[in-house]
Amino acid sequence: MKDHLTKSPELESLIANVLSRRTFLQSAGLVGAGTFLAGMPIKQAFSAAPSTLFDFQSIPASTSDTVIVPKNYRAEVLISWGDPLFPNAPPFDPSGKGNAASQALQFGDNNDGMSCFPLSADRALMVVNNEYTNQKYLFDHDGSSLTADDVAKSQAAHGISIFEIIRKDSAWALDQNGKLNRRITANTLMHMTGPAAGHRLLKTQADPT
Repeated sequence: MKDHLTKSPELESLIANVLSRRTFLQSAGLVGAGTFLAGMPIKQAFSAAPSTLFDFQSIPASTSDTVIVPKNYRAEVLISWGDPLFPNAPPFDPSGKGNAASQALQFGDNNDGMSCFPLSADRALMVVNNEYTNQKYLFDHDGSSLTADDVAKSQAAHGISIFEIIRKDSAWALDQNGKLNRRITANTLMHMTGPAAGHRLLKTQADPT
C-alpha cells in the first residue's frame, strides 16, 4: 500500500516555497501591522536557501510597550493610519476633522491581514486589510453619536489599502506615485463571480442579481 505520508516532489516544492517566503519576510523585514524591517533585495531574499528556520537571536519575553527586534535588526514604521496613498491626497489630520473623501485616499484604520507581492528587486506591492476603526480617534468627538457623514468616514476607513513600496538604500517607503495604489472601502462596487454568484444570500435590494 502506498505511503501517503511520504513526501512527494510536489509537497517538497510547496514546503520549499513556504520556507522561501518566510525567509523573504525575515530578510526583507516585514513584521507586524505597519512596521517594516530593512533587509536584502527581494529577489535575493527569495533565492536564498534557508539554513535554519530561525536564523536570528531570540528576544527575551517583555511587557514593554514597544517593538523589540533581534540583535542586528531594526524596526521602522512603513505606514500609519491616515497617511496619503496618492499625490493628491490630503495629509493626515490628527484632530479627527477629516471626512470620508479624504479618508478614502488615505491608509485605512486598524489592520490585520497583510500580503506582500514582489514586483522587482526594489519594489513590491502591499495589500493590507483594514479591519475596524477606533471611533474615539476617528472623529473630532467621542463617537458616541454618529452623523451620516461620520458613518461614511468610518466606511472609508474600512476595507483594503493597496500601495506600492520602494527600497531606498536600506529602507522601504511608500511610493505615492505607484500605478497600483488604490483603496477598497465599504462602498466600493464589486462584481461577484464564481459558484456563489447569483446566490440568494448575495442578493440585496440595491442589487437583486
